Amino acid sequence: MPKWYDGKPMSVPDGVLDFKMANEQYEAVIMNGAMGFEDFYADLADGTTGVFEVEPKSGTLNKRGGEPQVITVRYKGGGGTGGHLVVQTEEEKWSYELKLP
Repeated sequence: MPKWYDGKPMSVPDGVLDFKMANEQYEAVIMNGAMGFEDFYADLADGTTGVFEVEPKSGTLNKRGGEPQVITVRYKGGGGTGGHLVVQTEEEKWSYELKLP
Protein backbone atom coordinates (compact mmCIF):
# COMPACT_ATOMS: atom_id res chain seq x y z
CA MET A 1 0.00 0.00 0.00
CA PRO A 2 1.47 3.37 -0.99
CA LYS A 3 2.23 5.90 1.75
CA TRP A 4 -0.19 8.43 0.16
CA TYR A 5 -3.17 6.04 0.36
CA ASP A 6 -5.34 6.88 3.38
CA GLY A 7 -8.29 4.54 2.69
CA LYS A 8 -10.88 7.04 3.93
CA PRO A 9 -14.03 7.39 1.81
CA MET A 10 -15.24 10.76 0.58
CA SER A 11 -18.14 12.35 2.50
CA VAL A 12 -20.22 12.13 -0.70
CA PRO A 13 -19.56 8.93 -2.70
CA ASP A 14 -18.96 9.00 -6.45
CA GLY A 15 -21.44 6.16 -6.82
CA VAL A 16 -23.26 3.30 -5.13
CA LEU A 17 -22.72 -0.40 -5.87
CA ASP A 18 -25.90 -2.09 -4.64
CA PHE A 19 -25.28 -5.83 -4.31
CA LYS A 20 -28.36 -8.07 -4.19
CA MET A 21 -26.67 -11.49 -3.77
CA ALA A 22 -23.34 -13.26 -3.36
CA ASN A 23 -21.05 -13.56 -6.41
CA GLU A 24 -22.59 -10.47 -8.00
CA GLN A 25 -20.10 -7.96 -9.40
CA TYR A 26 -20.13 -4.32 -10.41
CA GLU A 27 -17.65 -2.02 -12.09
CA ALA A 28 -16.43 1.35 -10.87
CA VAL A 29 -15.19 3.42 -13.84
CA ILE A 30 -12.36 5.80 -12.92
CA MET A 31 -11.50 8.77 -15.15
CA ASN A 32 -8.20 10.48 -14.40
CA GLY A 33 -8.42 14.28 -14.23
CA ALA A 34 -4.64 14.79 -14.22
CA MET A 35 -2.64 15.72 -17.33
CA GLY A 36 -0.21 12.85 -16.81
CA PHE A 37 -0.42 9.17 -16.02
CA GLU A 38 -1.10 8.48 -12.31
CA ASP A 39 -0.46 5.39 -10.20
CA PHE A 40 -3.54 4.29 -8.28
CA TYR A 41 -4.38 2.00 -5.39
CA ALA A 42 -7.85 0.55 -4.70
CA ASP A 43 -9.05 -1.14 -1.52
CA LEU A 44 -11.91 -1.39 0.94
CA ALA A 45 -12.25 1.28 3.63
CA ASP A 46 -11.76 0.29 7.27
CA GLY A 47 -15.00 -0.94 8.77
CA THR A 48 -16.31 -2.49 5.55
CA THR A 49 -18.18 -5.72 6.31
CA GLY A 50 -18.90 -8.63 4.00
CA VAL A 51 -16.35 -10.41 1.83
CA PHE A 52 -15.35 -8.55 -1.35
CA GLU A 53 -12.79 -9.06 -4.10
CA VAL A 54 -11.32 -5.95 -5.78
CA GLU A 55 -9.47 -6.18 -9.12
CA PRO A 56 -7.15 -4.60 -9.98
CA LYS A 57 -5.93 -3.23 -6.66
CA SER A 58 -3.21 -1.12 -8.24
CA GLY A 59 -1.97 0.11 -11.58
CA THR A 60 -1.62 3.27 -13.64
CA LEU A 61 -4.46 5.51 -14.77
CA ASN A 62 -4.31 6.90 -18.29
CA LYS A 63 -3.89 10.65 -18.56
CA ARG A 64 -6.90 12.96 -18.88
CA GLY A 65 -8.90 12.13 -21.99
CA GLY A 66 -7.50 8.59 -22.17
CA GLU A 67 -9.31 5.32 -21.64
CA PRO A 68 -10.89 5.00 -18.17
CA GLN A 69 -9.78 2.39 -15.64
CA VAL A 70 -12.39 -0.18 -14.68
CA ILE A 71 -12.24 -1.52 -11.11
CA THR A 72 -14.31 -4.68 -10.62
CA VAL A 73 -15.82 -5.36 -7.19
CA ARG A 74 -17.28 -8.79 -6.52
CA TYR A 75 -19.34 -9.54 -3.40
CA LYS A 76 -18.34 -13.02 -2.21
CA GLY A 77 -20.93 -13.29 0.57
CA GLY A 78 -20.75 -13.06 4.33
CA GLY A 79 -22.91 -10.95 6.56
CA GLY A 80 -22.66 -7.28 7.19
CA THR A 81 -23.86 -3.94 5.98
CA GLY A 82 -21.25 -3.16 3.31
CA GLY A 83 -18.94 -0.16 3.37
CA HIS A 84 -16.82 1.68 0.81
CA LEU A 85 -14.40 1.11 -2.04
CA VAL A 86 -11.68 3.78 -2.11
CA VAL A 87 -9.58 4.41 -5.23
CA GLN A 88 -6.80 6.93 -4.78
CA THR A 89 -3.81 8.52 -6.52
CA GLU A 90 -1.43 11.04 -4.99
CA GLU A 91 -3.67 13.82 -6.36
CA GLU A 92 -7.21 12.42 -6.55
CA LYS A 93 -9.64 10.15 -4.73
CA TRP A 94 -12.86 8.35 -5.63
CA SER A 95 -15.11 6.37 -3.33
CA TYR A 96 -18.09 4.12 -3.93
CA GLU A 97 -20.59 3.02 -1.32
CA LEU A 98 -21.02 -0.77 -1.17
CA LYS A 99 -24.55 -1.78 -0.13
CA LEU A 100 -25.47 -5.32 0.89
CA PRO A 101 -28.87 -7.04 0.99
